[in-house]
Amino acid sequence: MRDKEVLSIHHLRKALTLRRNHNMGAILLISGNELNVDQFNISWQLKPSTVHRKGEPVRKTRPEGEKKKASTIIYDISDADYSDLSAQIQEVTHFLRDNKHHLEKLEYDNTIESIAIDFAFNSRIDRVKVEVQHDYFPAEFVKLAGSLNIEIRLTQWPYDSIE
Repeated sequence: MRDKEVLSIHHLRKALTLRRNHNMGAILLISGNELNVDQFNISWQLKPSTVHRKGEPVRKTRPEGEKKKASTIIYDISDADYSDLSAQIQEVTHFLRDNKHHLEKLEYDNTIESIAIDFAFNSRIDRVKVEVQHDYFPAEFVKLAGSLNIEIRLTQWPYDSIE
């Protein structure tokens, strides 16, 4: 059910650029070709930060151009800065634990093709002080996300040399 990539590259880049410009952390993406975002109800207090409907123009400036091939609901699930991956992971682990009963129900929604958590973070590789970057996901997080059939995505931004 979740083996299809339903977000266009342009759509994802635009959303992720917006995240970086606002120092936003991890997001939860729920996507599907048949997903009706107007009737979707997950029964939690969290409101979507972004909603994309299938058939809408990919670019608002070109309404006659390419259309979105799937609907996507995006939730901000971490307030941690995109430069602090470990804080994002901690917050998302708590989010998954606290909302596990809601997220388990999504497995039975045939209109959902993909559920993913996307972590945006800065590369620390500057080729002067840092040549190799090592990051990891704790086993508890991997096990929890896996048990809910949630994909884990990483969006890594180039090194920023702002000092």
